[in-house]
Amino acid sequence: MFLIGAIALCLLISKFVRGSERKARWMAFCLAVAIVVTAGPEVFAAVELTTLLDLLGAALFLIAFSVGARLLFVRAGSFIRGLLLPHGYDWLLYVPTLAARAVAIMGIGRNALIMFVFVVASCKYLDALM
Repeated sequence: MFLIGAIALCLLISKFVRGSERKARWMAFCLAVAIVVTAGPEVFAAVELTTLLDLLGAALFLIAFSVGARLLFVRAGSFIRGLLLPHGYDWLLYVPTLAARAVAIMGIGRNALIMFVFVVASCKYLDALM
């Protein structure tokens, strides 16, 4: 009932306002006020819920983005570890003391040097055969 009275008031105000643009502004304002007054406190609850949904959506997007980045970095880290450490030497990452880690890395370096010498020698041998 109040809404019908508010619309009648809007039409009455629009009779006294000159210019179509000003009349449209007054009509829009009066209708908005009529809807807010008719709806009561539910309008404010709807505005708060809309704000909460916006914040929740942004928060969930950031959480999903950070989880995806973390998974990407874990995958890239395991790939780099596989490139830098030979297979089976992952235990080097978990050695507690620096001295033990240094001895193990020197052993790996020695093995790599021996393999490099064998590869270079075999390449020279293959060149001599051809």
